[in-house]
Amino acid sequence: ISILGNHEIMNIQGDLRFVSQNDIKRIGGREERIKLFQPGSELCKLLSNRPLIYRYNGFIFCHGGLSMSMLEKNSIDEMNQQTKEWLLNQRNQPHFLENEDSPIWSRKFAFDMGSQEELNQILNLTNSTKMFVGHTVVDEIQSKYNNKFWLTDVGISSTFP
Repeated sequence: ISILGNHEIMNIQGDLRFVSQNDIKRIGGREERIKLFQPGSELCKLLSNRPLIYRYNGFIFCHGGLSMSMLEKNSIDEMNQQTKEWLLNQRNQPHFLENEDSPIWSRKFAFDMGSQEELNQILNLTNSTKMFVGHTVVDEIQSKYNNKFWLTDVGISSTFP
């Protein structure tokens, strides 16, 4: 399954900082790229089928990570639904995509700024046993917090050294 991450969301927001000039030129320029990723566009309709956060058999998969402060405001299902509605141009951008505690930006547990207790709370609240994230590049897949938090981004993309 493919989930949404910060690069897709940044393109939809019109933030092209991580898009190569070649990609911008290939699509016909900056304005064409922004139009391509505009909420309600054909591409965003396709992207709306991707979850922001995916749960399977007690495992959570998300790009950056989850926190209790995030989950106290919105459930996983609510965040997925609000993101989908935004991509379909049925609502404004959800507030939880705008800060560093977002499921696409958070590095709280990746940088050991969370506690085992908070991670356990998150996993219990979401009926999960482990969380898997990308976003933070590591030399090899590794686990933290008693094998309950897994960093899986090993930087295989040649685009971002």
